[in-house]
Amino acid sequence: MRKTTRLIIAFFIMWVAISESTNAEGIKNTDSLDNINNAVLVQGHSGELPLSILKTSEVEYLNHVGVSIMNLQDNETTENFIEQVRIQSDVMIEEDKPRSIQKTSNDPYLSYQWSLPYLNIPLLWNYESENEVVVAVIDSGLEIEYPDLKGHIAPGGYNFLDNNSDISDMNGHGTAVSTIIAADVNNKFGSASIGGHLPIKVLPLKIAGEDGKGTSSNVIRAIDYAIEQGVDVINISMAANRYSALEEKAIQAAIDEGIIVIAATGNDGDDTINYPASYDDVISVGAIGKNNERSEFSNYNNHVDIVAPGENIFTTMGNDEYYYSSGTSYAAPFVTVTAAVLKSFNRDLNQEDILQILSTTAKDLGVEGKDPYYGFGLIQPLDALQTQLYTIIDSKADVPVDKVWSLTFNVVMKESSFNRSNTFILDENYEKVSIEYDLSDDGKILYIYPPKGGYKKGETYTLIVEKNVQSAAEREMEKSSLMKFTIEN
Repeated sequence: MRKTTRLIIAFFIMWVAISESTNAEGIKNTDSLDNINNAVLVQGHSGELPLSILKTSEVEYLNHVGVSIMNLQDNETTENFIEQVRIQSDVMIEEDKPRSIQKTSNDPYLSYQWSLPYLNIPLLWNYESENEVVVAVIDSGLEIEYPDLKGHIAPGGYNFLDNNSDISDMNGHGTAVSTIIAADVNNKFGSASIGGHLPIKVLPLKIAGEDGKGTSSNVIRAIDYAIEQGVDVINISMAANRYSALEEKAIQAAIDEGIIVIAATGNDGDDTINYPASYDDVISVGAIGKNNERSEFSNYNNHVDIVAPGENIFTTMGNDEYYYSSGTSYAAPFVTVTAAVLKSFNRDLNQEDILQILSTTAKDLGVEGKDPYYGFGLIQPLDALQTQLYTIIDSKADVPVDKVWSLTFNVVMKESSFNRSNTFILDENYEKVSIEYDLSDDGKILYIYPPKGGYKKGETYTLIVEKNVQSAAEREMEKSSLMKFTIEN
């Protein structure tokens, strides 16, 4: 005998709720201070320091993050300067810290973009929004003439190495990351991205040169600039294991302004704690491969929030050459663009909201619940977006293979308004299954029958009722509804 479960629908109100690693490209974790500017970072305005100290340096004050960068004279060492400041003042001061990226590549054209169908992205492309979202990419710059980013580059990119607007990418890393975030969709060129069908734009902020090395001071300057430009999301696919209290302060200032900040965990392949990914409130991203297992290079620790594809990721470093590269640098932008997609549909989402959505929709991997290897699990961009578009009904488990669902409405429904484009069930591959349905004589209950032969044991299905179903009075619902159910084994 078929079992029937009733779902109640109030019409117009749905009830139905980086150290190095072989073949890993992205972040290089290093303690080396080579090529670091002779600079120190000071919390607050330099006016708080004794005049005798100020005479030994050039000062740049970053108003939005409340940090001063002091470039010392050639005959002054950072260690001596910091010691003298601490003798004469209690202001927070620290040396400039290294931040680096690492560049290696596999052979080009090994396969296609496995990550997109793996994350069910083609179905996400069906959802449109006109709200522009700007993502600041703090990295090595951008090849601005790259065709696949046409229309997806925000004005105002800046080079913090040379203090000018030349954002040319001599390393390729920034272009690769930006392509994952914003490569156009359906333009008959190059690759595609999760949000390339939406008005998502990258703002290239160059802090790393051809060698892939940068500093925490330039990260801070870039964050201050990003706040001034009013960006929505910040991606930082670079790091090192040296903590900077002032870098953390700057990032917190951005978060307090409603900017989403996402960073890569690093490619040490161990429990090294890297920054900025491990600062409080930053969304820290690790990497997995096709097998749903943590990539051997991906760092693991209690700061990891979520994982995303980071192995053999199809992208470009410019010059019309495509490669398959690996690293947490490439996992992070998958999360970044997902956050950008969410912001495109809901401008009010903040850092806490985004993490809540990502964590509750993630596919749990490893031990149950959050763990150091996978965080909350594998990002699910489609499911995350659907939380903003649908009323989510509580999932059902151990559902019989012959389950009949009944949807109860609080008004009389128009039978002809139900069709397979607005009332349907998707299998695990997001393919529609063949179902039949009937409306009760009183027009208030819709019965949805299982496919012939029943549902497949152990599989999870998604029931969707779009809001364009109509009542007899030809009124549509306020919001679409979605429910997942898993068949018993």
